Amino acid sequence: MSASDLQRDARFACQSSAARLGTAGKACHRTIVRAHMVGWKLEMNETAEVGGDKSPCARLN
Repeated sequence: MSASDLQRDARFACQSSAARLGTAGKACHRTIVRAHMVGWKLEMNETAEVGGDKSPCARLN
């Protein structure tokens, strides 16, 4: 699986959880943590941990 495949999958998971929960929520946060683990240069937004409205999903786009 290439980095672009991983990024696409993470973006899809992120958007899916955001749509389902109405916010980024913890699923999105976990996706971004996992993205960091495979070497992506993405910033985490701590508000995602508590379902804040500042979604880190946008940073994947």
